Amino acid sequence: MQTASTYDTMLQRENAALRAQVHDLTELLEAFDLSELHDVHLEAVRDRVFRREIAPDRELLQVYHVERQLQQQALYEALGGGATEKISNVSDNGKSREVPGQLETSSSVEVDVKALQQRVKVLEREVVGLQLHHELLSETTTWSSWSTVDSDDDQTAQVEDAESSSHPTRSAMLVLDAHHRAEVDRLVEQEEQASFGEECEDATGTIREQQQQIVELENALATESAKNAELQQLSRRFHQMARKLSTM
Repeated sequence: MQTASTYDTMLQRENAALRAQVHDLTELLEAFDLSELHDVHLEAVRDRVFRREIAPDRELLQVYHVERQLQQQALYEALGGGATEKISNVSDNGKSREVPGQLETSSSVEVDVKALQQRVKVLEREVVGLQLHHELLSETTTWSSWSTVDSDDDQTAQVEDAESSSHPTRSAMLVLDAHHRAEVDRLVEQEEQASFGEECEDATGTIREQQQQIVELENALATESAKNAELQQLSRRFHQMARKLSTM
Protein backbone atom coordinates (compact mmCIF):
# COMPACT_ATOMS: atom_id res chain seq x y z
CA MET A 1 0.00 0.00 0.00
CA GLN A 2 2.79 2.43 0.81
CA THR A 3 4.47 1.59 -2.52
CA ALA A 4 1.23 2.27 -4.42
CA SER A 5 0.71 5.65 -2.73
CA THR A 6 4.35 6.58 -3.37
CA TYR A 7 3.96 5.67 -7.04
CA ASP A 8 0.83 7.83 -7.27
CA THR A 9 2.73 10.75 -5.75
CA MET A 10 5.57 10.29 -8.24
CA LEU A 11 3.12 10.26 -11.14
CA GLN A 12 1.51 13.46 -9.92
CA ARG A 13 4.92 15.12 -9.62
CA GLU A 14 5.86 13.97 -13.11
CA ASN A 15 2.62 15.33 -14.53
CA ALA A 16 3.16 18.65 -12.74
CA ALA A 17 6.71 18.83 -14.10
CA LEU A 18 5.48 18.17 -17.63
CA ARG A 19 2.85 20.88 -17.31
CA ALA A 20 5.46 23.32 -16.04
CA GLN A 21 7.72 22.42 -18.94
CA VAL A 22 4.91 23.04 -21.43
CA HIS A 23 4.23 26.38 -19.73
CA ASP A 24 7.91 27.37 -19.96
CA LEU A 25 8.06 26.40 -23.63
CA THR A 26 4.93 28.42 -24.30
CA GLU A 27 6.47 31.48 -22.66
CA LEU A 28 9.66 30.93 -24.66
CA LEU A 29 7.71 30.86 -27.92
CA GLU A 30 5.87 34.01 -26.90
CA ALA A 31 9.24 35.65 -26.24
CA PHE A 32 10.36 34.74 -29.77
CA ASP A 33 7.16 36.32 -31.05
CA LEU A 34 7.72 39.50 -29.05
CA SER A 35 11.29 39.67 -30.34
CA GLU A 36 9.86 39.75 -33.89
CA LEU A 37 11.80 36.67 -34.95
CA HIS A 38 9.77 35.51 -37.94
CA ASP A 39 10.39 31.83 -38.45
CA VAL A 40 7.91 29.43 -40.03
CA HIS A 41 8.93 26.48 -37.85
CA LEU A 42 8.69 28.48 -34.61
CA GLU A 43 5.28 29.82 -35.58
CA ALA A 44 4.05 26.31 -36.37
CA VAL A 45 5.37 25.01 -33.02
CA ARG A 46 3.73 27.92 -31.18
CA ASP A 47 0.36 27.31 -32.83
CA ARG A 48 0.60 23.60 -32.12
CA VAL A 49 1.38 24.22 -28.44
CA PHE A 50 -1.53 26.61 -28.09
CA ARG A 51 -3.92 24.08 -29.63
CA ARG A 52 -2.66 21.15 -27.57
CA GLU A 53 -5.00 19.76 -24.97
CA ILE A 54 -3.53 18.24 -21.80
CA ALA A 55 -6.87 17.02 -20.46
CA PRO A 56 -6.16 13.33 -21.37
CA ASP A 57 -3.40 13.35 -18.70
CA ARG A 58 -6.01 13.97 -16.05
CA GLU A 59 -8.07 11.10 -17.39
CA LEU A 60 -5.04 8.81 -17.26
CA LEU A 61 -4.36 9.88 -13.68
CA GLN A 62 -7.96 9.02 -12.88
CA VAL A 63 -7.39 5.57 -14.40
CA TYR A 64 -4.28 5.12 -12.25
CA HIS A 65 -6.21 6.20 -9.19
CA VAL A 66 -8.89 3.61 -9.89
CA GLU A 67 -6.22 0.94 -10.44
CA ARG A 68 -4.61 1.81 -7.10
CA GLN A 69 -7.96 1.49 -5.37
CA LEU A 70 -8.46 -1.93 -6.94
CA GLN A 71 -4.99 -3.02 -5.83
CA GLN A 72 -5.65 -1.79 -2.30
CA GLN A 73 -8.91 -3.74 -2.25
CA ALA A 74 -7.04 -6.85 -3.36
CA LEU A 75 -4.54 -6.34 -0.53
CA TYR A 76 -7.33 -5.87 1.98
CA GLU A 77 -9.00 -9.02 0.71
CA ALA A 78 -5.74 -10.96 0.93
CA LEU A 79 -5.17 -9.73 4.47
CA GLY A 80 -8.80 -10.50 5.35
CA GLY A 81 -9.72 -7.15 6.82
CA GLY A 82 -12.15 -4.48 5.58
CA ALA A 83 -12.30 -5.81 2.01
CA THR A 84 -16.09 -5.95 1.76
CA GLU A 85 -16.54 -2.31 2.74
CA LYS A 86 -13.91 -1.08 0.24
CA ILE A 87 -15.34 -3.09 -2.62
CA SER A 88 -18.84 -1.75 -1.93
CA ASN A 89 -17.54 1.85 -1.92
CA VAL A 90 -15.84 1.41 -5.29
CA SER A 91 -18.90 -0.21 -6.82
CA ASP A 92 -21.10 2.65 -5.55
CA ASN A 93 -18.78 5.30 -7.01
CA GLY A 94 -18.67 3.50 -10.37
CA LYS A 95 -15.07 4.47 -11.09
CA SER A 96 -13.98 0.94 -11.89
CA ARG A 97 -16.13 1.06 -15.02
CA GLU A 98 -13.94 3.81 -16.49
CA VAL A 99 -10.98 1.53 -17.24
CA PRO A 100 -12.58 -0.33 -20.18
CA GLY A 101 -13.59 3.03 -21.64
CA GLN A 102 -9.98 4.14 -21.68
CA LEU A 103 -8.94 0.94 -23.42
CA GLU A 104 -11.63 1.56 -26.04
CA THR A 105 -10.19 5.07 -26.49
CA SER A 106 -6.82 3.52 -27.32
CA SER A 107 -8.35 1.31 -30.01
CA SER A 108 -10.25 4.29 -31.47
CA VAL A 109 -7.02 6.31 -31.63
CA GLU A 110 -5.33 3.50 -33.58
CA VAL A 111 -8.27 3.39 -36.01
CA ASP A 112 -8.03 7.17 -36.51
CA VAL A 113 -4.29 6.90 -37.23
CA LYS A 114 -4.88 4.21 -39.87
CA ALA A 115 -7.65 6.27 -41.49
CA LEU A 116 -5.38 9.33 -41.65
CA GLN A 117 -2.59 7.29 -43.21
CA GLN A 118 -4.96 6.03 -45.90
CA ARG A 119 -6.18 9.59 -46.58
CA VAL A 120 -2.58 10.79 -46.94
CA LYS A 121 -1.92 8.07 -49.52
CA VAL A 122 -5.05 9.08 -51.46
CA LEU A 123 -3.95 12.73 -51.48
CA GLU A 124 -0.50 11.76 -52.73
CA ARG A 125 -2.05 9.80 -55.59
CA GLU A 126 -4.28 12.76 -56.46
CA VAL A 127 -1.26 15.10 -56.55
CA VAL A 128 0.59 12.73 -58.89
CA GLY A 129 -2.48 12.49 -61.12
CA LEU A 130 -2.76 16.28 -61.30
CA GLN A 131 0.89 16.57 -62.30
CA LEU A 132 0.43 14.01 -65.08
CA HIS A 133 -2.71 15.80 -66.26
CA HIS A 134 -0.79 19.09 -66.34
CA GLU A 135 1.97 17.54 -68.47
CA LEU A 136 -0.54 16.00 -70.89
CA LEU A 137 -2.35 19.32 -71.18
CA SER A 138 0.85 21.19 -72.06
CA GLU A 139 1.77 18.57 -74.69
CA THR A 140 -1.73 18.72 -76.20
CA THR A 141 -1.58 22.53 -76.42
CA THR A 142 1.77 22.42 -78.24
CA TRP A 143 0.56 19.77 -80.70
CA SER A 144 -2.65 21.68 -81.48
CA SER A 145 -0.71 24.88 -82.24
CA TRP A 146 1.59 23.02 -84.64
CA SER A 147 -1.33 21.31 -86.39
CA THR A 148 -3.11 24.67 -86.82
CA VAL A 149 -0.06 26.23 -88.50
CA ASP A 150 0.37 23.22 -90.81
CA SER A 151 -3.29 23.25 -91.88
CA ASP A 152 -3.16 26.98 -92.64
CA ASP A 153 -0.02 26.48 -94.76
CA ASP A 154 -1.75 23.67 -96.70
CA GLN A 155 -4.78 25.88 -97.38
CA THR A 156 -2.57 28.72 -98.64
CA ALA A 157 -0.70 26.33 -100.95
CA GLN A 158 -4.01 24.99 -102.32
CA VAL A 159 -5.23 28.53 -103.05
CA GLU A 160 -2.00 29.37 -104.88
CA ASP A 161 -2.15 26.13 -106.90
CA ALA A 162 -5.76 26.80 -107.89
CA GLU A 163 -4.94 30.32 -109.00
CA SER A 164 -1.92 29.21 -111.02
CA SER A 165 -3.89 26.41 -112.73
CA SER A 166 -6.95 28.55 -113.55
CA HIS A 167 -4.89 31.37 -115.07
CA PRO A 168 -2.18 29.99 -117.32
CA THR A 169 -1.41 33.42 -118.73
CA ARG A 170 -1.64 36.29 -116.28
CA SER A 171 1.45 38.36 -116.91
CA ALA A 172 -0.71 41.50 -116.87
CA MET A 173 -2.15 40.83 -113.37
CA LEU A 174 1.00 40.05 -111.40
CA VAL A 175 0.66 43.18 -109.28
CA LEU A 176 -2.98 42.42 -108.35
CA ASP A 177 -2.12 38.82 -107.50
CA ALA A 178 0.75 39.97 -105.29
CA HIS A 179 -1.60 42.31 -103.39
CA HIS A 180 -4.19 39.55 -103.14
CA ARG A 181 -1.68 37.06 -101.73
CA ALA A 182 -0.40 39.65 -99.27
CA GLU A 183 -3.97 40.29 -98.08
CA VAL A 184 -4.65 36.57 -97.76
CA ASP A 185 -1.41 36.06 -95.83
CA ARG A 186 -2.28 38.93 -93.53
CA LEU A 187 -5.76 37.56 -92.80
CA VAL A 188 -4.38 34.06 -92.22
CA GLU A 189 -1.73 35.43 -89.87
CA GLN A 190 -4.33 37.41 -87.91
CA GLU A 191 -6.53 34.35 -87.60
CA GLU A 192 -3.59 32.23 -86.44
CA GLN A 193 -2.56 34.80 -83.85
CA ALA A 194 -6.13 35.11 -82.53
CA SER A 195 -6.64 31.33 -82.29
CA PHE A 196 -3.21 30.81 -80.74
CA GLY A 197 -3.83 33.59 -78.20
CA GLU A 198 -7.15 32.04 -77.16
CA GLU A 199 -5.57 28.61 -76.80
CA CYS A 200 -2.72 30.07 -74.72
CA GLU A 201 -5.18 31.87 -72.44
CA ASP A 202 -7.26 28.72 -71.97
CA ALA A 203 -4.17 26.63 -71.29
CA THR A 204 -2.80 29.22 -68.85
CA GLY A 205 -6.10 29.36 -66.95
CA THR A 206 -6.26 25.58 -66.75
CA ILE A 207 -2.65 25.37 -65.56
CA ARG A 208 -3.33 27.96 -62.86
CA GLU A 209 -6.36 26.04 -61.67
CA GLN A 210 -4.33 22.83 -61.54
CA GLN A 211 -1.53 24.56 -59.62
CA GLN A 212 -4.04 25.99 -57.15
CA GLN A 213 -5.53 22.53 -56.63
CA ILE A 214 -2.04 21.12 -56.07
CA VAL A 215 -1.31 23.81 -53.47
CA GLU A 216 -4.60 23.08 -51.70
CA LEU A 217 -3.85 19.37 -51.67
CA GLU A 218 -0.37 20.00 -50.31
CA ASN A 219 -1.81 22.18 -47.53
CA ALA A 220 -4.39 19.52 -46.72
CA LEU A 221 -1.65 16.90 -46.72
CA ALA A 222 0.45 18.96 -44.30
CA THR A 223 -2.55 19.43 -41.99
CA GLU A 224 -3.37 15.72 -42.02
CA SER A 225 0.29 14.86 -41.35
CA ALA A 226 0.34 17.17 -38.33
CA LYS A 227 -2.85 15.62 -36.98
CA ASN A 228 -1.42 12.17 -37.64
CA ALA A 229 1.74 13.03 -35.69
CA GLU A 230 -0.28 14.33 -32.73
CA LEU A 231 -2.47 11.22 -32.69
CA GLN A 232 0.58 8.96 -32.85
CA GLN A 233 2.17 10.83 -29.96
CA LEU A 234 -1.00 10.49 -27.90
CA SER A 235 -1.20 6.78 -28.77
CA ARG A 236 2.44 6.21 -27.74
CA ARG A 237 1.87 7.98 -24.44
CA PHE A 238 -1.22 5.90 -23.76
CA HIS A 239 0.61 2.65 -24.57
CA GLN A 240 3.44 3.65 -22.24
CA MET A 241 0.96 4.25 -19.45
CA ALA A 242 -0.74 0.93 -20.24
CA ARG A 243 2.61 -0.91 -20.05
CA LYS A 244 3.33 0.72 -16.70
CA LEU A 245 -0.07 -0.42 -15.48
CA SER A 246 0.56 -3.97 -16.65
CA THR A 247 3.87 -4.14 -14.78
CA MET A 248 2.28 -3.12 -11.48
